[in-house]
Amino acid sequence: MELLLFLALLLALEGVTFPVPGTLLLVAGRGAARARAPEGPFLLPLRPSRFALLAAPAPFAVDADGVYSRAPLARLDLPRPSASARRASFAELERVEAAGVRVKVAGAPFLRALSRGHARALAERLAGLGAVAPAARAAWLRARADEDHDVAALRTRVARARAALLWLGRICDAYAVALFAALPLAILAFGEEPALLLGALPLAALHVAAVALAAAAHRKLFPGERGERWETLVGAALFPPTLLRLPQRLLLAAAGVPPAVAACAALLEEPARSERLAQALAASQLPRHRDPSSDGERVLSVAGAVGIPAEQLRRPRERRDPVSAAYCPLCLDDYRAGFETCASCGAPLVPYPA
Repeated sequence: MELLLFLALLLALEGVTFPVPGTLLLVAGRGAARARAPEGPFLLPLRPSRFALLAAPAPFAVDADGVYSRAPLARLDLPRPSASARRASFAELERVEAAGVRVKVAGAPFLRALSRGHARALAERLAGLGAVAPAARAAWLRARADEDHDVAALRTRVARARAALLWLGRICDAYAVALFAALPLAILAFGEEPALLLGALPLAALHVAAVALAAAAHRKLFPGERGERWETLVGAALFPPTLLRLPQRLLLAAAGVPPAVAACAALLEEPARSERLAQALAASQLPRHRDPSSDGERVLSVAGAVGIPAEQLRRPRERRDPVSAAYCPLCLDDYRAGFETCASCGAPLVPYPA
């Protein structure tokens, strides 16, 4: 029992994620996805097959002199203020590499990604930025932003990943139930030795089946990553918590880390989708809250791609509390008469129609 409790603790710890600023977590089982914005380290869903996608703005910004990080680096898993992150010149971007979940420039840590796949994608993006001619840099950045906000492409990636991971998630669900529910109940009912003898074969079968399905899913999603596949499978085969987390990790790697605006448009359903896009449009008008990769025109363009007119995003929402006179367009808190700005966000309040 002590070993099972220890494995359950490790399973939870394997899901702890340290988000970069502006990260949005979208979670869904078999129904519609829901989104929330974690303010600090959070735990990915414990159910292996549960849909969990991370969306975040690009954790670096570009100016005339080079690139600077907007994402906190981490030391001993304690986030450092982003102000301490270093700046890199365009010439230094020739020596960029991904090291785990961190991206290094000229051998020094530059920013922290949300996953190893995210780190590789950011390293490739920075290397491409360093290689492009100065005169073509602005157009190159706009083209990459267009790719990041392609709603149809994001839906295709997510659908492909979920299809490839469907049976792996189901087998891992059964494995988790057998390991952390059925086995403890059997131990309490029949004693430790009989329960282990009876449960060893089913658990072994589920373990082998999960490893085999993980190999097939990884081969389908990442056909060229043979070295990483063996590294992933060896770790999963030797350590059950890693195996049970694998469906979520592979989905994150396959879907990437899209901007929050694109993720909300592609994956949420109404009315949550319009509500999130309206929040993003309001934030684009406030420099303190603005995501540089998603300005107002970009939000309206993404909304139009999914059939939401600009008037719908600009329209004040329906009154939810009869005594409220206004609401915050960012956190959606209601306020009575006499308030002009949100106490939490500092954003100007939007009055309800009379």
